[in-house]
Amino acid sequence: MSYHFYAGGTQLYKGASPKHITELTMGLEHCVRDVKAWMNSNKLKLNDDKTEILLMKSSRQTINTPSVSINHSLIDMAEKAKNLGVIFDSDFSMQHQLSSLCKSLYFQLRKIGSIREYLTEKVSKTLVTSLILSKLDYCNSTLAGCPQNKLQKLQSIMNNSAKLVCRKPKTTHVTQLLRSLHLLPVKLRIDHKIAVMFQMYSQASPIIPVRSPRDPPTTKVS
Repeated sequence: MSYHFYAGGTQLYKGASPKHITELTMGLEHCVRDVKAWMNSNKLKLNDDKTEILLMKSSRQTINTPSVSINHSLIDMAEKAKNLGVIFDSDFSMQHQLSSLCKSLYFQLRKIGSIREYLTEKVSKTLVTSLILSKLDYCNSTLAGCPQNKLQKLQSIMNNSAKLVCRKPKTTHVTQLLRSLHLLPVKLRIDHKIAVMFQMYSQASPIIPVRSPRDPPTTKVS
């Protein structure tokens, strides 16, 4: 069972073939039970009501997913779960993340649009960068492989943002606007981030990471 710690959260994850789902579930129950016992002995609390379990599988697979028993409570497999602000679907379609992201970005775009006439182009670009592009770029590598028709929703928001900054009508061709603002299209922004990550991990980059990738040390819960 692998694990990952961040802030106040803990993740446990493990892969298995569909025919070994029952064994995987039992192993997860035993692991969580041991963690809870250790936390109780150290006067820490495991929030059972905040525990979520997500089974990642292909949309073409039909798997009978048993409930997981944690502290005498049965927890069903979730259809989606949020991880560091990103919503993952059980079939990794990222549909819920895209819907949530588009809703948030359109909200910010309308807010900026309501005061655009009082702003300079420089200030408008700063607001778009801070409130829209920062969210659009956050963990966007998880959207790699998404169909173009899904990414087009995000591209439309970027196009509208460029037109808003430059105060151009909706019918304006956006390619030149994006170039003048030095903005890569959504698909290329995703590809660029993945390329930078690959370059760094393949040691082809002169940039030295602050912390080298390493496997966590083996830790036993006593």
